[in-house]
Amino acid sequence: MEKIASDGLFDYWECEVKPERKRFSYGFKMESGGDRVWMIESGIFGEEPYPPGGYYEMPFIHEIDIFTPPEWTKSAVFYQIMPDRFANGDPSNDPEGTLPWGGTPTREGHFGGDLQGIVDRLDYLTELGVTAVYLTPVFEAPSNHKYDTIDYRKVDPHFGDAKTLKKAGRRRTR
Repeated sequence: MEKIASDGLFDYWECEVKPERKRFSYGFKMESGGDRVWMIESGIFGEEPYPPGGYYEMPFIHEIDIFTPPEWTKSAVFYQIMPDRFANGDPSNDPEGTLPWGGTPTREGHFGGDLQGIVDRLDYLTELGVTAVYLTPVFEAPSNHKYDTIDYRKVDPHFGDAKTLKKAGRRRTR
């Protein structure tokens, strides 16, 4: 960055950025002597932010963002699934304190449903006439509903992994 001006209170800095992709996020790492802090959208921190994200976001509508739904969606029968409550296909990835299946749902409770449980029941969904599945968030998050996502680039380990997600996505109905 280059200092471009100063007044009685502030120094003003500037840099030119050409993003590799159409969007970007950024933060500031400031160092003086042995001190180092990071300034991001949610504040100033003494430790490097992790996971990536939560920086200053520069979203915008670009022509690639204007979506035209594919023709097949016009006749599709969608079924929305909250993975934690649908089916538990892999008990080894259940969160600590998983509730018994069929119990009363609570705001904080987990039932252990996962992506493998969805894959295991795709034939059942096909029998119902379902031709498309819509999942609530499956990304890493502390809650059962995953709308409080921590990392949009990582499947929540309580649901499985990217390989299992891809397996479900490649499946085609008959």
